[in-house]
Amino acid sequence: MSARTQISKTPRDHFMEIAQAEMDEFERRERELRRKAKRDRAAELKLPIDVGRGSLMR
Repeated sequence: MSARTQISKTPRDHFMEIAQAEMDEFERRERELRRKAKRDRAAELKLPIDVGRGSLMR
């Protein structure tokens, strides 16, 4: 069993696991919002973008 699937030994451990899971989800959503904003801005400026790499195509 990995450390993330074991039962928490203390209330602090339980809290930290929940906080980490929420932070991971927040960061995932934030990356998606940034990708969408970048695509929208590129479309507005009529710039081709390489979404997979996150950089402008040359």
